[in-house]
Amino acid sequence: MRALCIALPFVIATSAVAQDIVPSIARVIGVAEGDVLNMRAGPDASDEIVGAFPPDADGIEITAYTPDGRWARVNADEWSGWVAARFLAPSDLPTFLSCFGTEPFWSIDLYGPDGGIWSTPEGEFSPTTSEVLTRTVDVDMRETLIALYEDRRITVTSFPETACSDGMSDKLFALGASAIIQYDEGWGEVWSGCCTMVAD
Repeated sequence: MRALCIALPFVIATSAVAQDIVPSIARVIGVAEGDVLNMRAGPDASDEIVGAFPPDADGIEITAYTPDGRWARVNADEWSGWVAARFLAPSDLPTFLSCFGTEPFWSIDLYGPDGGIWSTPEGEFSPTTSEVLTRTVDVDMRETLIALYEDRRITVTSFPETACSDGMSDKLFALGASAIIQYDEGWGEVWSGCCTMVAD
């Protein structure tokens, strides 16, 4: 795997739980000991239960809310489901943003000011030979990071997407991603994927 250290984070990776900002990381509140917070197939108390969180659960990724804010779509294991939003509160856990795709397999994990790791099927990048050129965020919450490595220019962009799927699990994500690899020889590749917020 290739690993490219990148020293700039995606700003959205530090977002707190808020109904106008997703993804975000939450913890369970208001659930009695011995009880659970049910995760349902849809945003209704009559929908099928597809999972459950214990009363001390933390690090839960929120990827969407219903228009009335009563239900939150969350990811757990290999699927997504809905929980009552009143039982969620902002988590204090550190987080990072991970963007990834499957054709081919690639990923970039952004760990805040300490940098991040870029991976592709080809091998390893040397952190000392990479250079971050720019990072921008526009009004539509699209974030772009550009870095150089030897004979290639790498551009990774995250952008809001209502239900991004990685094609391998039943999870749905709040951010899509694209990776553009441009080689000095004049050719390039465009890869697509999703981004997820991860509790560290």
